[in-house]
Amino acid sequence: MESNVHAACPKILSIATAVPPFKLRQQDISEVAARLFSAKHSDFSHYMPVYQNAAIDTRYSCVPLEWYERPCSFSERNALYIKNALDLLEEAAHKALERAELSFDDIDSLIVVSSSGIATPSLDALLMERLGLKRDMERLPVFGLGCCGGVIGLARAAQLAQARLQSITSTW
Repeated sequence: MESNVHAACPKILSIATAVPPFKLRQQDISEVAARLFSAKHSDFSHYMPVYQNAAIDTRYSCVPLEWYERPCSFSERNALYIKNALDLLEEAAHKALERAELSFDDIDSLIVVSSSGIATPSLDALLMERLGLKRDMERLPVFGLGCCGGVIGLARAAQLAQARLQSITSTW
């Protein structure tokens, strides 16, 4: 009986990552942040321990660290975010499906988690168009939740998969 229960549970078939090309050291980031924000915020030094206490050695960026020191508009930054987010999502999707030996036609639901920018239409809708995914798939954009967004995205994916599985098995 227990094996039947486990057979009916959603499973992760593969995981893939894609990272931007620029690897940045946390120490370098904190130095740039101090230069950028100390002039505008006299108490910024109080926030500097966050960089050391984050337990992060490196981060990845779609632009070199120097790019952050030049002025640019919100629309320029956001356009850069959307382009690079879609490129990375596409790369990770191709890798994950290849590892799982599946195709884009096998996807019924799409959850995209991001805490870096704003996209309207949402990244999941843009990715759906770019990859030619099914028009009737379930989609869920998750944004603005920071680091915990990934956990919430996985939880929602499990719920959607379980609901789909129950829907399929109840029609038998």
